[in-house]
Amino acid sequence: IGVSAVFLLWGLSHYYRSWPLPRSGFLKAIVALGGAGIFFQYGTVMGQEPATALLVLMVSAKLLELRKFRDAVVVILLCYLILMAKLIESQSMEMTLFMVFDVLLITAETMN
Repeated sequence: IGVSAVFLLWGLSHYYRSWPLPRSGFLKAIVALGGAGIFFQYGTVMGQEPATALLVLMVSAKLLELRKFRDAVVVILLCYLILMAKLIESQSMEMTLFMVFDVLLITAETMN
């Protein structure tokens, strides 16, 4: 979560303050270290929790690679996939209402 938050803050800083984006090699190294951390935390990358953590890491890294409209569409679709992974884990009424709000938020972003 920490690495994803750093990626998000870096992306926002690039957008609002024109900070330079990280180089491709640096970004790949950070994602590889994050993937290794997920592997050591869970002992595998197979299964719902480690796969979802890996997906969140990769989607947040993709935010720093947005160059074209197509990249933004890929990120939006991957956000829907992350929501579905969470819905598999919990199907309570509160989580379902939270997911509806998230789907509306992601869809509204698609309209921009």
